[in-house]
Amino acid sequence: MGQQETVTTSADGRGRLIGPYSKIADSAADLVFIGSVTPHLPTGELVRSFEQVDADGSRVRRNQMLIDVPEEPAAAQAYFAFDQLAEVLASYDLDLRAVARLRVFVTDRENLAVVNRVVRDRLGGHRPAISVVLVTSQGLDEQVEVYLDAVAYTGESGVEVIESEDGGTVARAGDYVFVPSTTGVTPAAAPSRLGDLPDELVDLEFSTPKAAESLRQSWTLFQKVDAALETAGGGVEDVLKVNGWLPESMRYFGPVVLARQALVDHNEKRLVASTGLSIGGLPDPAARIAFEAVAYLPRSGGDAKEVKLPQADIARYYVGAVRGGGLVFTCGEVPIDGADRRLVDRNAELTGEDRRLSFGHLETDTGIRAKAWYVYQLHVGYLEAYGLDLTDVVHQTVYLKDASERAVVERVGTMFFGPVLPPTTFIPIVDTSPFGEASIEIEVVARQR
Repeated sequence: MGQQETVTTSADGRGRLIGPYSKIADSAADLVFIGSVTPHLPTGELVRSFEQVDADGSRVRRNQMLIDVPEEPAAAQAYFAFDQLAEVLASYDLDLRAVARLRVFVTDRENLAVVNRVVRDRLGGHRPAISVVLVTSQGLDEQVEVYLDAVAYTGESGVEVIESEDGGTVARAGDYVFVPSTTGVTPAAAPSRLGDLPDELVDLEFSTPKAAESLRQSWTLFQKVDAALETAGGGVEDVLKVNGWLPESMRYFGPVVLARQALVDHNEKRLVASTGLSIGGLPDPAARIAFEAVAYLPRSGGDAKEVKLPQADIARYYVGAVRGGGLVFTCGEVPIDGADRRLVDRNAELTGEDRRLSFGHLETDTGIRAKAWYVYQLHVGYLEAYGLDLTDVVHQTVYLKDASERAVVERVGTMFFGPVLPPTTFIPIVDTSPFGEASIEIEVVARQR
């Protein structure tokens, strides 16, 4: 956002453009998917204070002294990002009450309190599924301290906020239910339908207490997600997509994998498209893992989620893509050949004409072109299983260890999507797989034809 003064409509009438090469939003299945909304003014200038924003900053300040002034850029940026989000929503005749899922990305833990105050102030009592995500700033403009993305609901019934027994909420948007970022730090409020941690995992020994805690928290987290969905009339079997956020090294993902595999071993209907990676931290320092999820719970009953792909080579607990109603969610994919357990990071490791990606380039090849190309090709195959291709994508999330490589990834993206990219959220991360050099992960959402 911020590249022009108004949001314009794409030729198909569904998308909203922020320039000639990218969409800020696109719609499908009564949902609007909105990519990264950054705090840039129409002039291109970055918001750094409330003097640049049409708002009363005192509403989010708390007895501010001179020492508190460093909070102001983050507060002003968060406030203005909501202005930009509201502008996009207005182009669909919606307002902030239509938001079903909101993700707020913050680069500095010290700004969490003030950003949370802004979020509460701007939502005015509305409670969508909110995930506050701490991201690393590597490769980002260091002055960008807050940005966001969102999913909104266009249905006349509006977003239904459903309270769970432990005081949390889920947001129902028509046939889809969004679960906010959830942790397993504290036990579930009531006995779980999933039961206790399976016996085969109880006595496992780990090299560090953090690993053992990651396993325990993972199972508790599944219990909480299941309980939250039960309030909406479903359960973990109805989950289409899960995003897992780790606050530390991917080495602690191993215990999480054990818990997830045990969950699927007890019921294959629990297979989901999945993304798991290490970010800049979690708001709760005691949390070893957090999940956000989207489930498909059609009000009319009938068609359930559909899995047309086999379990993944690299991890049996997830699949490449899952369909629910009018949407297909893919897993987060990395440039790893799962069958051979090898990293693909050179153009020469691609096949056929793909190897010619090096032609015409004189700069040092960091490997990101080959990685992005390989990952997009994986998604082409996943979508083909549902009769779709990348032109059907309504949103993509690109995770990068070095956000400065974004321009190269965008260029590769145009080779698959064409000149106009779908709404995109870029998230800088710490790690994306046990392969330290994988450096990129991509997931997409597509509309079913």
